[in-house]
Formats: sequence, structure tokens, C-alpha cells
Amino acid sequence: FIQQHNLSLSGGTEENQYLVSLNYFDQDGIVKNNNFNRITGRFNFDQKIGNNIKVGISAMITKNATDNIPNNTFTPNPASLLEITDETKFSREFINSYLEYKPLKGLEFKASLGYDGSDTRRNQYVPKSTKEGASRGGLANISSNKFDNYLFEVYSKYSLQLSNHDFNILGGYSYQEFHYSGESMLNTDFMFDSFKWYNIGSGQAEKPTINSYGGSSNL
Repeated sequence: FIQQHNLSLSGGTEENQYLVSLNYFDQDGIVKNNNFNRITGRFNFDQKIGNNIKVGISAMITKNATDNIPNNTFTPNPASLLEITDETKFSREFINSYLEYKPLKGLEFKASLGYDGSDTRRNQYVPKSTKEGASRGGLANISSNKFDNYLFEVYSKYSLQLSNHDFNILGGYSYQEFHYSGESMLNTDFMFDSFKWYNIGSGQAEKPTINSYGGSSNL
């Protein structure tokens, strides 16, 4: 079963234009516990200020939720895989703004600032009713990853036409920065299956494993 809904609104004048939209998508898979849900929102706005200045901003936000299908084909009872809970949640934000300034004919300055980030989180629990879960007393796993990308650009351009010749002078500066981080937690030997990963610390394994990693780069 699939359902999709769209809503958009746009308009403006000679000085400004805007666009707002919202999309909702939902799909129920053929296999049990296999669903996908997505919500996306967009916003664009441009504004002229006098005859020489123009500013604008655009943004997009997306959120996904997915119920994953286990793919272990070697279990003697494939139907037991449907008792595994495995979900992934993903979100992404994109924002960009700009400023244009034309003080003289042929001379233009432009600056822009942008951000692009995403966050992924996966939660999984394998109950003791499955072969793998029974061998490990139940298994809970939580993992997450986060990306951040920042970009700043500024440039100037001068155009000049003399007779049949065109001259263009362009100069600018760009700075970009990335950040990445992630972590994971795993535990086994649970007394009850009902808590799933929500109480991952209650597992009786010797010690839950926590792995963290990250990085950044500048250009």
C-alpha cells in the first residue's frame, strides 16, 4: 500500500519570490515489518532591495524512517526473522543563503553561506525466539552517524566591453569544513525481550562495547 501527498505554495512580486512545499510519502512493504516513510519540506525566498542588492535563502529538510528486512537466509526457520526489530531513521538538513551587490555597472559582489548535514540512527534487536538470538541471549545494537558540511564563498566580478572585445576579471575566496562522528553500542544476554534496545545497559554481557570515531577536514 502506497500513499503520497504534496502541498505547495508559491508567489511573489517584482521585488520578491517565494516557494513553500511539503511532501509526504508512505509505503507498506509486501513482507511484514517492511515499511518506509518520508517527509520532505522545502522553502525558497528571494528579495530585491533597491536596485543594487539581492538576498535569498533556500532550505530543505528530509526525514526518513525505514523498517529493515533481515536477510539471513541460512536460518532453519525463516519466519522467525520477522520477529527481529530493525529500524533506521535518517534526517538531512540543507540551508543556503546569499547576498548579491552591484554598486556599479559591470561590477558585482556575491557572498554565500551554506550548510549540509545528515544524521543516521539504526536500532536493532534480535529476540531469543530466533536462532541467533537464542545463542546470544538476545542481542541489541544501536549505531549512529552524523555528517556536517559548511561552505562559505565570496567573489567579485568585473565585466567591461570595449569595441568588439569583452574583458572579465574574477576573484574570490572559498572555505569549506567537514565534520564526521559516529558511535555504536552492542549488548547481549537479556533477561526479557520486551525492552529491546531501549534498556541496552540491562544486558548481562561482560561489558557493552562502545566504539566512537570522528574526523574533520578543512579546504
